[in-house]
Amino acid sequence: MRLSECEPYKWYLVVTCDTCGSKQPLFRDVSNGKARIRLSYKHSCEKCRRVETYDPEQIERYLHIVERRKQPRPENAG
Repeated sequence: MRLSECEPYKWYLVVTCDTCGSKQPLFRDVSNGKARIRLSYKHSCEKCRRVETYDPEQIERYLHIVERRKQPRPENAG
């Protein structure tokens, strides 16, 4: 799962790949950012495919907030 695929205004547990630096959600945090992270998780990076085990202190909480644009993007913006 990529950060862009997260549900708006929901909490996730996120890791940063040690190899490529990309942030990726492990899964949704059903405690809404309140529970203590106690377990380590093995994760395969979707960008570089490196498999790492992340300890609780390496896992971040992330609230996916979607900002609405005041004006639409120009059609020729690239």
